[in-house]
Parts: sequence; C-alpha cells; structure tokens
Amino acid sequence: QELDRIKTQFVSDVSHELRTPLTNLTLFLDLLASDPDSSKREKYLATLRRETNRLTELIEALLTISRIESNRLNISMKEVDVVQLIDELVEDRSPMASQRDLELTFTNLEALPDALVDPRMLNQILSNILTNALNYTPPGGKVSIAARRSQENGHAWIAISISDNG
Repeated sequence: QELDRIKTQFVSDVSHELRTPLTNLTLFLDLLASDPDSSKREKYLATLRRETNRLTELIEALLTISRIESNRLNISMKEVDVVQLIDELVEDRSPMASQRDLELTFTNLEALPDALVDPRMLNQILSNILTNALNYTPPGGKVSIAARRSQENGHAWIAISISDNG
C-alpha cells in the first residue's frame, strides 16, 4: 500500500512538473500568434525553444530516476556561468510572473566565478523551485533569487536562494 501511495504521489508530481512548461509553451504560442510586432518574435521563439528543451530535460529527469535506481547515473560536471543560467531562467519565468501579478527579481551583488556543476541538473532544480514559488505566491507578491559566494568547511561555494511570500 505504501509503494502504491508513493507511486501515485510520483505520478502526480511528474504531471505537475510537465504542466508548467506546457503552460508556458501555450502562452508564448498565443503571444506569437496574437502579436503582430515582429520585434518580439525572436524573443518569443527563444522562450519557446527553451521551454521545449525544458520538457526534454524533464523527460530526461525521469530517465535519470530510472538510472539512479539501477545504479547507472552519469553526472556530467562542467564549468558553468551560474549567473547566466539564473538570468535565463528569470527571463523565461518573467512572463509567468507578470501574468500572475508578481514581482520577480534576481540579486547578484558580486562577481561570481564559474561553478563546476551538472548544468542540466542545476537548471532542473532551480526551475522546479522557482516555478513552485511563482505558482504558490499570491498576486502582488514577490519572488526573489539571490546568488552569492559562501564558505563552508574551508570550501568555496556559490549559494543560491529562492524566496517568496507565498
């Protein structure tokens, strides 16, 4: 019974995660179709491409879960400009924030070095948390992302926080 409950919760969570990029794809397709201003066309197309990639990444995440369970997970660590990754994520979610009457901000008060991460996994994690913050913050609310240097146990880290008032 517990396994059935966990599987039901998993299916519910996956459905939720797939709905967000689909909603964004629909929104930008509608904007593209209804806005004759060709200057915004490339921006809309870029967002559509990123959301399509996000759907692909979510499907890959499902495969990752399978690989974890079978001890076949491959983590691909790369030097990544975390600020750029967050900037793109904030840009992608800005229409969603505006549509929900939310203020979305990214604060980066210092120059940050590239970080050795799996960019696909980091993007997935941040995207999930940010999307949940946007979904559960009431209209007029604020969602903030911040990135800063951090030290812990003699190691340098980049700390990323997402906060909301939802």
